[in-house]
Amino acid sequence: MPLFRYEATDAKGHPVRGVVNATTLTDAHAQVDGKGIRGAQIYAAPTHDGQKVAASSSAPVSGAFLRPAPAAELALFFRQLGAYIHSGLSAAEAFGEIGGRTRHAGLRTASLQIAHRVRSGESIGSATRAVRIPVTASQLGLLEIGETTGTLELACSEAALSAETDMALSKGMAWTKWLFWQNIWAFAFIAPMVRGIDANQLSRTLKIWGLDVIRFGIPFCLAVHGIHFLFLTYRSTLAGATFAGKVALLFPVSRRTAYARAEAAFVRSLGQGVKAGLPLGRGIELAASSVENAVLQEQARNTALRINRGETLADTIAGLEFLSHNAIARIATGERTGTLEATLKQLADTAQAASMAAVDGDRAFRTWGSIAVTVVATVAVTILVGVALKDAILKFADGFAEGL
Repeated sequence: MPLFRYEATDAKGHPVRGVVNATTLTDAHAQVDGKGIRGAQIYAAPTHDGQKVAASSSAPVSGAFLRPAPAAELALFFRQLGAYIHSGLSAAEAFGEIGGRTRHAGLRTASLQIAHRVRSGESIGSATRAVRIPVTASQLGLLEIGETTGTLELACSEAALSAETDMALSKGMAWTKWLFWQNIWAFAFIAPMVRGIDANQLSRTLKIWGLDVIRFGIPFCLAVHGIHFLFLTYRSTLAGATFAGKVALLFPVSRRTAYARAEAAFVRSLGQGVKAGLPLGRGIELAASSVENAVLQEQARNTALRINRGETLADTIAGLEFLSHNAIARIATGERTGTLEATLKQLADTAQAASMAAVDGDRAFRTWGSIAVTVVATVAVTILVGVALKDAILKFADGFAEGL
């Protein structure tokens, strides 16, 4: 059944938006009037039939080989976008305003292009995919959820929260990354010294050392940087996102974080769909696009297919491994008692608190783990330097003694 979006203003002047399922525009007007909403503007909403948003957390966005902007830039971008929409600007105006203000070149260019496309009548979902805006796939999915359910401002807040969570996970890691690369370069420059120094032919020794650095040390460092870049690029593809998602689920700490974040995003987005009156199948499909882990996202999408075949919500969500037993039981109760919307709202608040607790634990684990790796690498390089200097000092001493 087609979807129709409506926009109106309540008695206090606040914007009212939503979606209704209707066969015709006349039927849509009748349903909106039945809600007690007068003077609403109603128009057909994009259904995006057959379209799927690419998956994941740190990963594919609107196309292959497009890496998202830094988390700090994304958090600021979505906070500003939500503030513009809250002020009453249309989506086209909001994207146009933020396009002239954001510092990130990719976000700036994409925002201006999206503003032009939306102003020409294109949906936000198709516009964001067409211009390949550098955001994560889950954030792209949240924009589609907000557009479809008429809660774009809330979707921007959710997308900003997702970016801020990524920032929290990487907080305090910059200095360990710097030390790691410093150790790599130190190893590449110092390792050739292990070959020893000839005190009687110092100039020849320095020449050999310099050639070793040029032939082996620098290429080694560049190769490590290249592998790191290729890995990050691979993660921005669907296959890379799926691989990263599987790896994250292998370890207890990262799995706990992935489950908690997936539950919070899925429950909150599903609640938005239920509140907007979407069919459960469509609501689950949209909610799945907000899940950041690619593996868990695909699992949620398969759930939407099951419920479209006539199964109940309680039966279908029982197979979602990222939902806790408590969440599944409460959703089943809400479905049976007709209080699903309120139940999902309460669960979303609880799940968000659990998600932040999991993120804090994951960040502590990453921090101490990176410190341990850095210490080991630093000790190894220090030993290498010590051996090289020891050999050099002994050879100089021997040469000096022979000269006497």
